[in-house]
Amino acid sequence: GGVQLLLQVANDSSLELKPRYLCLQCLSCAGSHPPFCRTFLKEEIQETLTSMIVKSSTVPEEMDLVVGAMTIYLRVIMHWDRDDPNQEISGATKLHYQAQVDALVAAYGSKNLTLIRAANDILSSWTAGAQREAVIRSSLDNFVDLPIPKTKTEMDQLTPQELSAYKQRQYQKKTRDQAWAFERATLFIKNGGMEKMLKCTVAADDATLRREMSVAMGKVFAALDEEEKMQAAA
Repeated sequence: GGVQLLLQVANDSSLELKPRYLCLQCLSCAGSHPPFCRTFLKEEIQETLTSMIVKSSTVPEEMDLVVGAMTIYLRVIMHWDRDDPNQEISGATKLHYQAQVDALVAAYGSKNLTLIRAANDILSSWTAGAQREAVIRSSLDNFVDLPIPKTKTEMDQLTPQELSAYKQRQYQKKTRDQAWAFERATLFIKNGGMEKMLKCTVAADDATLRREMSVAMGKVFAALDEEEKMQAAA
């Protein structure tokens, strides 16, 4: 299909950089529309993007390609794992954690400021936990496909059974998102991601970048929640 063709062109090192980058830019723009992302950016794209990021992050001339690939990754993280309003909340995810961790570790090891900032965006979204829906909603433009939380007035109009079911679903969604964030933060730390981030922070001459890195690291530790969980991930 068209997505695979664009990825093949983007991954073809025999071509000039500009058409390769434009292919990724096309996919990123299209992927910002949630239905396109869920319909055409299939699961196997994650390994392709990771391979491209790991390979190109060591080539200074190809940093734009890496940023383009990471932007597509951000679309995938935002728009894939959505809850069907007619189905029960599920803990299953379509995201391939190891592929995403490998991409982040490579990005933080690149020493490229633009790439490091892109990695911060991905990491913060990936470990958003209870704030996951708010993060997704802030990324949407004119097309909003997330259910809007009910206002107090709307909840007052529900029957006791409807109100109980609504609150239970909200609770299940929150605890599931927190569990996802904990799993992802743990895997990131165990695979050397935090060590890479610390080295980036210490080596950074840019005070703004140091602050951004500190915020991103804080979100990872916040996802671990309790001290006991932090020790388990160490």
